[in-house]
Amino acid sequence: MIICRQASLLYGELTTRQIHPSRELEWHKCFDCAGQCEGRLDCARLDDAQDPGTIDADRPLSLAPLVYARVKAYSSLCERQVQKTGLGQNSGTTYIARDMLEIVNKGDSASPDLKLWGFSDGTIIGGVFAAMFPDRVERILSDANAS
Repeated sequence: MIICRQASLLYGELTTRQIHPSRELEWHKCFDCAGQCEGRLDCARLDDAQDPGTIDADRPLSLAPLVYARVKAYSSLCERQVQKTGLGQNSGTTYIARDMLEIVNKGDSASPDLKLWGFSDGTIIGGVFAAMFPDRVERILSDANAS
């Protein structure tokens, strides 16, 4: 059984027995070209700006303008980074859903349909996939739904 961290694409059979993640699941960063492609959408290199902070019970509301400024700066840096690759114009949830369909089509599973275990944003991608290709969904499990 393979579960992708980003798109949460699941290969393998879900059964009624208990799943032991440390022994039975292989976690992969599914849409990572791992040096095999020329460009990739990646803002992770912007480590200094990556964690702009949050406003919660432990941080006073007076920090909101600072947090907003950091979020906006990170967003701008990330946008410029993505624009350099030229990949942004062909990226988005529908493109990911189509890529997932290609992966399913090329899979060697006995079942030609998608089995998806979506976490967080993976629940959105799963919903979009199901809306676009309803006849290609075998099973979807949405966990920690994004709001």
